[in-house]
Amino acid sequence: MRDQGDLHAKIESHCAERQRACPNMRPSSPPSPWLALRTYYRNEVRLMHDVTGEKVRFPIRPRLSTDNLYALSSAASLGVGACIGSTWLLSESLASGRLLRLAPHWHASPLPIYLIYPHAQFYPTRLTRFVEMMREVVPAIIGNQA
Repeated sequence: MRDQGDLHAKIESHCAERQRACPNMRPSSPPSPWLALRTYYRNEVRLMHDVTGEKVRFPIRPRLSTDNLYALSSAASLGVGACIGSTWLLSESLASGRLLRLAPHWHASPLPIYLIYPHAQFYPTRLTRFVEMMREVVPAIIGNQA
């Protein structure tokens, strides 16, 4: 795994271009206007190339840190900064051009999904069927998107 390679420079360049093109984006604080999903990355980003499997990591200094994917998406759409988020949530903004992929052949690790319910000696049939359905349907909905 290499540190701060060409990918970091490419993202920096795209951020600078986006900042010039987007009047809503505030001036960046070094090194970039990053937004962080604090439950999964705070001070460092790790990415892997889709084809080669090469891994890179570089430090970030987030301008905004949240534990909410929707807040992250909204902030990015408003031009507050660059983020790494789930494609299933960002796909509409990406398709409309409100957001752009800065490193299209690179991805972060997928975020986990949890279904939480209280422990019980017996579970209602509707709960067990719901859990089974979610295990079947969610992977098809999000596919390989992270």
